[in-house]
Amino acid sequence: EANVHVVGNTVVDALRHIVDQGVELSADLEAFVGDQPLILATAHRRESWGGGIEAIAVALRHVLDDLPDHRLVFVTHPNPVARAPVTAALSDHPRAFIAAALPYTTFLALLRRARIAVSDSGGVQEEGPTLGIPVLVTRERTERDEGLEAGAVRLVGTDRRLIVDECRRILLDDTVHQAMAVAGRDLYGDGHAAERIADVLAE
Repeated sequence: EANVHVVGNTVVDALRHIVDQGVELSADLEAFVGDQPLILATAHRRESWGGGIEAIAVALRHVLDDLPDHRLVFVTHPNPVARAPVTAALSDHPRAFIAAALPYTTFLALLRRARIAVSDSGGVQEEGPTLGIPVLVTRERTERDEGLEAGAVRLVGTDRRLIVDECRRILLDDTVHQAMAVAGRDLYGDGHAAERIADVLAE
Protein backbone atom coordinates (compact mmCIF):
# COMPACT_ATOMS: atom_id res chain seq x y z
CA GLU A 1 0.00 0.00 0.00
CA ALA A 2 1.51 3.28 -1.10
CA ASN A 3 -0.10 5.16 1.77
CA VAL A 4 1.09 2.79 4.51
CA HIS A 5 4.42 3.65 6.11
CA VAL A 6 6.10 1.43 8.70
CA VAL A 7 7.97 3.81 11.00
CA GLY A 8 8.47 1.94 14.28
CA ASN A 9 6.95 2.47 17.69
CA THR A 10 7.04 5.96 19.20
CA VAL A 11 7.18 4.31 22.65
CA VAL A 12 10.78 3.41 21.82
CA ASP A 13 11.51 7.04 20.92
CA ALA A 14 10.18 8.22 24.27
CA LEU A 15 11.87 5.43 26.20
CA ARG A 16 15.29 6.07 24.72
CA HIS A 17 14.93 9.84 25.10
CA ILE A 18 14.09 9.49 28.80
CA VAL A 19 16.85 6.96 29.46
CA ASP A 20 19.37 9.17 27.66
CA GLN A 21 18.40 12.05 29.97
CA GLY A 22 19.27 9.86 32.95
CA VAL A 23 16.99 7.87 35.24
CA GLU A 24 17.70 7.12 38.89
CA LEU A 25 16.12 5.18 41.71
CA SER A 26 14.78 6.88 44.79
CA ALA A 27 17.03 6.54 47.84
CA ASP A 28 14.86 3.87 49.49
CA LEU A 29 14.75 1.73 46.35
CA GLU A 30 18.47 2.18 45.75
CA ALA A 31 19.22 1.03 49.28
CA PHE A 32 16.90 -1.95 48.91
CA VAL A 33 18.12 -3.16 45.53
CA GLY A 34 21.82 -2.51 46.03
CA ASP A 35 23.91 -4.73 43.79
CA GLN A 36 21.65 -7.76 44.06
CA PRO A 37 19.81 -9.39 41.12
CA LEU A 38 16.39 -7.78 40.79
CA ILE A 39 13.02 -9.21 39.83
CA LEU A 40 10.55 -6.48 38.85
CA ALA A 41 6.84 -7.33 38.91
CA THR A 42 3.60 -5.53 38.12
CA ALA A 43 0.00 -6.75 38.03
CA HIS A 44 -3.08 -4.71 37.31
CA ARG A 45 -5.41 -6.38 34.82
CA ARG A 46 -8.95 -6.96 36.01
CA GLU A 47 -8.88 -10.49 34.59
CA SER A 48 -6.30 -11.37 37.27
CA TRP A 49 -7.86 -9.61 40.25
CA GLY A 50 -8.12 -11.82 43.29
CA GLY A 51 -6.85 -15.33 42.70
CA GLY A 52 -4.65 -14.57 39.71
CA ILE A 53 -2.68 -11.79 41.37
CA GLU A 54 -2.43 -13.84 44.53
CA ALA A 55 -0.93 -16.73 42.54
CA ILE A 56 1.63 -14.40 40.94
CA ALA A 57 2.67 -12.96 44.30
CA VAL A 58 2.89 -16.36 45.99
CA ALA A 59 4.92 -17.74 43.08
CA LEU A 60 7.38 -14.87 43.34
CA ARG A 61 7.70 -15.45 47.07
CA HIS A 62 8.73 -19.03 46.27
CA VAL A 63 11.29 -17.72 43.78
CA LEU A 64 12.76 -15.44 46.44
CA ASP A 65 12.95 -18.32 48.88
CA ASP A 66 14.76 -20.41 46.26
CA LEU A 67 17.20 -17.64 45.31
CA PRO A 68 18.46 -16.01 48.51
CA ASP A 69 20.55 -13.34 46.77
CA HIS A 70 17.66 -11.95 44.71
CA ARG A 71 15.42 -8.98 45.45
CA LEU A 72 11.83 -8.36 44.29
CA VAL A 73 10.15 -5.03 43.69
CA PHE A 74 6.43 -5.45 43.09
CA VAL A 75 4.75 -2.32 41.75
CA THR A 76 1.08 -2.53 42.65
CA HIS A 77 -2.10 -1.01 41.30
CA PRO A 78 -3.74 1.60 43.57
CA ASN A 79 -7.03 -0.34 43.59
CA PRO A 80 -7.06 -2.28 46.89
CA VAL A 81 -8.56 -5.33 45.16
CA ALA A 82 -5.39 -5.60 43.09
CA ARG A 83 -3.00 -4.51 45.84
CA ALA A 84 -4.30 -6.60 48.76
CA PRO A 85 -3.19 -10.05 47.49
CA VAL A 86 0.34 -8.74 46.92
CA THR A 87 0.50 -7.23 50.39
CA ALA A 88 -0.83 -10.43 51.96
CA ALA A 89 1.72 -12.62 50.20
CA LEU A 90 4.82 -10.45 50.36
CA SER A 91 4.65 -7.70 52.98
CA ASP A 92 6.56 -9.74 55.56
CA HIS A 93 9.28 -10.94 53.20
CA PRO A 94 12.59 -9.17 53.90
CA ARG A 95 13.67 -9.23 50.24
CA ALA A 96 10.37 -7.98 48.78
CA PHE A 97 9.57 -4.30 48.33
CA ILE A 98 5.94 -3.41 47.59
CA ALA A 99 5.74 -0.10 45.78
CA ALA A 100 2.73 2.01 44.97
CA ALA A 101 2.47 3.64 41.54
CA LEU A 102 5.85 5.12 40.60
CA PRO A 103 6.93 8.00 38.37
CA TYR A 104 7.73 6.66 34.91
CA THR A 105 11.38 7.65 35.21
CA THR A 106 11.73 5.68 38.46
CA PHE A 107 10.01 2.68 36.90
CA LEU A 108 12.39 2.77 33.94
CA ALA A 109 15.34 2.93 36.33
CA LEU A 110 14.02 -0.22 38.01
CA LEU A 111 13.39 -1.95 34.70
CA ARG A 112 16.92 -1.21 33.50
CA ARG A 113 18.31 -2.74 36.70
CA ALA A 114 16.07 -5.81 36.59
CA ARG A 115 17.30 -9.23 35.53
CA ILE A 116 13.71 -10.19 34.66
CA ALA A 117 10.28 -8.54 34.59
CA VAL A 118 7.08 -10.41 35.47
CA SER A 119 4.12 -8.39 34.27
CA ASP A 120 0.70 -8.24 32.63
CA SER A 121 1.46 -4.78 31.23
CA GLY A 122 1.39 -4.14 27.51
CA GLY A 123 3.91 -1.34 27.93
CA VAL A 124 6.39 -3.57 29.77
CA GLN A 125 6.14 -6.07 26.90
CA GLU A 126 7.55 -3.33 24.66
CA GLU A 127 9.87 -1.59 27.12
CA GLY A 128 11.47 -4.75 28.51
CA PRO A 129 12.63 -6.17 25.16
CA THR A 130 13.84 -2.74 24.01
CA LEU A 131 16.04 -2.52 27.12
CA GLY A 132 17.14 -6.14 26.84
CA ILE A 133 15.14 -7.37 29.84
CA PRO A 134 13.39 -10.77 29.55
CA VAL A 135 9.66 -10.56 30.32
CA LEU A 136 7.31 -13.21 31.65
CA VAL A 137 3.76 -12.20 30.72
CA THR A 138 1.19 -13.20 33.32
CA ARG A 139 -1.68 -13.47 30.86
CA GLU A 140 -3.25 -16.30 28.90
CA ARG A 141 -2.77 -14.41 25.64
CA THR A 142 -1.16 -11.21 24.43
CA GLU A 143 -1.87 -8.72 21.68
CA ARG A 144 1.90 -8.45 21.12
CA ASP A 145 2.56 -11.75 19.39
CA GLU A 146 5.74 -10.39 17.84
CA GLY A 147 7.44 -10.52 21.24
CA LEU A 148 6.54 -14.18 21.61
CA GLU A 149 7.65 -15.01 18.09
CA ALA A 150 10.98 -13.25 18.60
CA GLY A 151 11.58 -15.04 21.90
CA ALA A 152 11.83 -11.85 23.96
CA VAL A 153 8.82 -12.63 26.16
CA ARG A 154 7.08 -15.77 27.39
CA LEU A 155 3.47 -16.35 28.37
CA VAL A 156 3.01 -17.95 31.78
CA GLY A 157 -0.52 -16.91 32.73
CA THR A 158 -1.14 -16.99 36.47
CA ASP A 159 -0.01 -20.60 36.84
CA ARG A 160 2.01 -20.60 40.05
CA ARG A 161 4.22 -23.53 39.14
CA LEU A 162 4.93 -22.23 35.64
CA ILE A 163 5.88 -18.79 36.95
CA VAL A 164 8.32 -20.33 39.43
CA ASP A 165 9.83 -22.69 36.86
CA GLU A 166 10.27 -20.06 34.16
CA CYS A 167 11.66 -17.49 36.58
CA ARG A 168 14.21 -19.96 37.85
CA ARG A 169 15.17 -21.04 34.36
CA ILE A 170 15.74 -17.51 33.08
CA LEU A 171 17.41 -16.25 36.25
CA LEU A 172 19.77 -19.19 36.63
CA ASP A 173 20.62 -20.09 33.03
CA ASP A 174 22.76 -17.35 31.50
CA THR A 175 22.34 -18.80 28.00
CA VAL A 176 18.54 -18.63 28.21
CA HIS A 177 18.69 -15.17 29.74
CA GLN A 178 21.03 -13.81 27.08
CA ALA A 179 18.96 -15.25 24.24
CA MET A 180 15.85 -13.46 25.51
CA ALA A 181 17.77 -10.28 26.27
CA VAL A 182 18.98 -9.84 22.68
CA ALA A 183 15.84 -11.14 20.95
CA GLY A 184 13.78 -7.97 21.16
CA ARG A 185 16.15 -5.03 21.28
CA ASP A 186 15.18 -3.83 17.80
CA LEU A 187 11.74 -5.40 17.70
CA TYR A 188 9.75 -2.20 18.17
CA GLY A 189 11.99 0.25 16.39
CA ASP A 190 15.23 2.15 16.60
CA GLY A 191 14.07 5.30 18.37
CA HIS A 192 13.52 7.35 15.22
CA ALA A 193 9.85 6.66 14.52
CA ALA A 194 8.75 10.24 15.21
CA GLU A 195 11.31 11.57 12.75
CA ARG A 196 10.01 9.24 10.06
CA ILE A 197 6.42 10.30 10.79
CA ALA A 198 7.42 13.95 10.46
CA ASP A 199 9.20 13.22 7.17
CA VAL A 200 6.17 11.40 5.76
CA LEU A 201 3.85 14.22 6.77
CA ALA A 202 6.17 16.82 5.30
CA GLU A 203 6.24 14.99 2.00
